[in-house]
Amino acid sequence: MIDQEILQKLIISIRQAIKNQSIDTSSAIKLIVISMEIIENFNINNIDKKEYVIIAIQEIAKGEDLIFGTSDDTISPLVVDSLIEMINRNLIGEVIDIVCLASKGEFNVNKIQKTCFGCFSVLKNHVK
Repeated sequence: MIDQEILQKLIISIRQAIKNQSIDTSSAIKLIVISMEIIENFNINNIDKKEYVIIAIQEIAKGEDLIFGTSDDTISPLVVDSLIEMINRNLIGEVIDIVCLASKGEFNVNKIQKTCFGCFSVLKNHVK
């Protein structure tokens, strides 16, 4: 179960990192990875961290007014578009899983090939 107070603190922390430019928002993947690093500072069990990051990324991508693609967005439209597509395809959770496996030294390219192709197809459609 998501604790709304912790979720809001996470969202505030990520937004503050974006404003301070300590998060590179030029890439959806980088934004997800740095958000995962930020959540490590919270006292949340590992099972729930993924869900918190997914929800936080969805909220941050919408901006302060909670609407995608408006003037208050702190993330570029290209990255927001990538995040929306990743959200719609349920790829953010899979990216988190891949990064977690890699950080533990358990990254197996053959097992995650399908997910990677899904992510790359999303990103390729948004590169101009």
